[in-house]
Amino acid sequence: MAGLKKNINELIQLNKEFYLQKKELRKSLNVHDELFFKNLPNKIFNDAEIIFVLSTGRCGTELLTKILNSSSGIQAYHNPPPELIYPSRIVYQKNQDAFEEIKMGVFMSRYDIVEKTYLRGKKYVETNCKITFFAPQIKSLFKKAKFIHLIREPVGFVNSAIRRGYYQSESADRGHIFPKDRVMKEKWHKMSLVEKITWNWLETNNYIESFKKTLDEEDYITIYSSDLFSKIETSKKIINFCKGQIPNDKKLSKIIKVKYNKSRKNKKKKLLDQDKILIKKLTSGLYEIY
Repeated sequence: MAGLKKNINELIQLNKEFYLQKKELRKSLNVHDELFFKNLPNKIFNDAEIIFVLSTGRCGTELLTKILNSSSGIQAYHNPPPELIYPSRIVYQKNQDAFEEIKMGVFMSRYDIVEKTYLRGKKYVETNCKITFFAPQIKSLFKKAKFIHLIREPVGFVNSAIRRGYYQSESADRGHIFPKDRVMKEKWHKMSLVEKITWNWLETNNYIESFKKTLDEEDYITIYSSDLFSKIETSKKIINFCKGQIPNDKKLSKIIKVKYNKSRKNKKKKLLDQDKILIKKLTSGLYEIY
């Protein structure tokens, strides 16, 4: 309930700011010039530089949101409504078979908030991990969209995901992906919890790596959570990629010292040494690259 109230208050504030700034924008242009607003959608689709973070989740996206929002010129959203929790799972299953339908879903769920941010003169950045499997449609819709691939090493991710209840209840798993190929489906029910969550990490990052190959080099950067948690230079690199104003070192240092969205559930569940060895073995191809 508290989270819902917070989201409602944020939306109210965003709407207030939008209408005030739209009024100022119209005043600075020409109160009778409707051509600007007539051409606005095409300008956003073709010229707006918006950024989306692609990740498994449980890798520092809330911290990244705080870092980005410390920069003037950037408006970062961690979980903008709709959050696309269950839809992200379905999109993973049906991505190639329903490209245009999913693209329309991106338009319907994100255009308004992107437009509002654009009219405020800020760069739209979304750190929501549930947007990951929408990436091809995002790039097709917003021509100048850019991407940040945020990676947490698999042992840390699995440990955090276990504590958050991944693959342990129906309610928790509404937004988690499940195998879609026949061979993996047959194996799934015999796999351990550690194996399932490791598969999630591997499948998601392999998906992102494949998507990155379709992009120009200047359209994405790859960031490691370990650097995000500890290095001011990494914060500066990300803000610079988003073309925001870089805050002073003291401000950034204060932000990265805080542990945001830390797992508190199931603290007693710890990975055994054999679990860590298994995770590294299962992810060996990407693990060595990362």
